[in-house]
Amino acid sequence: MTFASTEEIRKELGLAETEPGELRRAIRRRLKEIHPDTMATTDSSADNSEEVQNLTAALEYLDRSAVGTSLLPLDHANHLVQLIRDLMPNVQREEQKTALEQSIREEVGEIRRHGSVSKVTLTTITAVLTALWMFPTAVADHPVLSRYLDPTSEPFGVAWLQSVFFTGLVWLWIGFRNKKDVERVKRLQLEGSQTGLFISFARSEVVSPPAGPASFHREELVDSISGQGEHSFSPFIFPLPRRGGIDIELADNLAASILTKAKERGVIKKIGGPSIKEKYEFLVPLERL
Repeated sequence: MTFASTEEIRKELGLAETEPGELRRAIRRRLKEIHPDTMATTDSSADNSEEVQNLTAALEYLDRSAVGTSLLPLDHANHLVQLIRDLMPNVQREEQKTALEQSIREEVGEIRRHGSVSKVTLTTITAVLTALWMFPTAVADHPVLSRYLDPTSEPFGVAWLQSVFFTGLVWLWIGFRNKKDVERVKRLQLEGSQTGLFISFARSEVVSPPAGPASFHREELVDSISGQGEHSFSPFIFPLPRRGGIDIELADNLAASILTKAKERGVIKKIGGPSIKEKYEFLVPLERL
């Protein structure tokens, strides 16, 4: 007889012990009691041959189990292994989602800080001109400023109005532009936006070979994503500073999320052996994307 668990051993042999060590000692005691050398007659020894076999099989099972890390039955262990394998993609997706959300939060914070230097500089200049315009006597009494500035003159008043108008316009434009950029970055969390990025990359930057499926490297997808939104427009005579494209860390996290989903849906597969550059192959024609 073969055993698959300690519970089966206890039930079959009628033992009350639960710990593996106690079971082993109880089985050995019983074997010693019914061993042919200790039995009074040969007939009794023959009658106990089946029990000897069962006790021996139980000891063998306990010895095999002791070699491993636990007494878990093989079928249970296989089930746990499969369960862990099934959970791994979910864990990977959650890690990628967390990393992507963190990158987006950092990118949004960077966007909101961007343009602050221009706003502060123009606001400071306008504030100084306003103070000079409001207190002309202070300028007239100053030995240096009085030579170059006349806050009561018409040209100074025009320059001050232009400064106020331009500063207000810059504040409005930077606020509007940053709001649009924040919305654009937040939309990158949406599955539809990620799908659009991948399709755009596949159709515009991946070249189909004459024979065989198309392929690409992960770095190519990252570069394509990071280049999104590089072109900017400024309504002013001089261009205001603006962040170009998508941050490389955010682009890398986006690429990881996109590749995982594409693999799960059977659109691509990873090819090649261990390499610094990850290479993927399309499983469907590019025109079907």
